[in-house]
Amino acid sequence: MHRGEGVSSGLIDRLRPAWRPVACIMLGGLAVACGGDSGPRLTIVGTCDPLGGELTADAEGFTPGADYETTGQYPDGTEYTAIENPGRVDEDGTLPDWGWPCADGDPEGPAGPGCGDPPGEYTVRVTDDAGRSAEASFTIDPPENYEGACVYAPLGSLGETNGAS
Repeated sequence: MHRGEGVSSGLIDRLRPAWRPVACIMLGGLAVACGGDSGPRLTIVGTCDPLGGELTADAEGFTPGADYETTGQYPDGTEYTAIENPGRVDEDGTLPDWGWPCADGDPEGPAGPGCGDPPGEYTVRVTDDAGRSAEASFTIDPPENYEGACVYAPLGSLGETNGAS
């Protein structure tokens, strides 16, 4: 059969996202163990700025029923300390209760108490009790037309003054 004969390209395109690589252990030329498990997947979805919004996890492949821990980093690489742990993986390997409430922020964070998280790209890692782990990044946007007491300087420039003059 030549390419394009017998199988419509639309069918191939619909099947392609479901394909996962298969890893096999070979012993003496025989495949003794094969599996299509490529590990968990984590994507952070939603919109967020320091004044509001909420992010959730689009995730799969974690250990069903396991507890998990989330660790995070500010855009400058320092540890994010206001993460509620642990969470519980759902029976289908997803994280339905994972969330990041943008306006609550880290009370000890660089923007100050009650100010929400400063803008920038954050990184989180979720690891379950079985050691299955995935990492994702997301961006907290700067607030638009903000006139208030909180300082939302980019984290790379905070220094000793927390961005205030």
